[in-house]
Amino acid sequence: MKLNSEIIELPLKEVLAIRQEVMYPGKSIELANVQGDETAIHWGLQINNKTVSVISLFDSEKYGKSLQFRKFATLTIEQGKGYGTMLLNAVVDYAVEKRYQAVWCNARLTALSWYQKFGFQQEGHVWNKNGIDYIILYKHIH
Repeated sequence: MKLNSEIIELPLKEVLAIRQEVMYPGKSIELANVQGDETAIHWGLQINNKTVSVISLFDSEKYGKSLQFRKFATLTIEQGKGYGTMLLNAVVDYAVEKRYQAVWCNARLTALSWYQKFGFQQEGHVWNKNGIDYIILYKHIH
């Protein structure tokens, strides 16, 4: 079966539903909401017209004109199929096209090696929030 993939802009409501399912199963959808969501760009990777992965993009000044991505989530049943890679590559391409100087995120420490494959570097120290260890990761573009 041929997979038809497409990255599209999604309404926040759809993004929140996937964030909740993946990151906060069984908990309030309010936990999936982050400050600035109303003005962020929300993308979804659709495979055969089904959204399987989401990411939200926020303008930032952390590394000059930079692009922060947050709440990057792929449906559990769809993980390990390269969909996150497709979405992250599209984010980096977008950052290059829009002339951002860097792309960055607060990544779960467990994902550090995955991000390093894309050239992301760590900055600062690990911190813990809600029992999860995080680190800032960034990639300079220009």
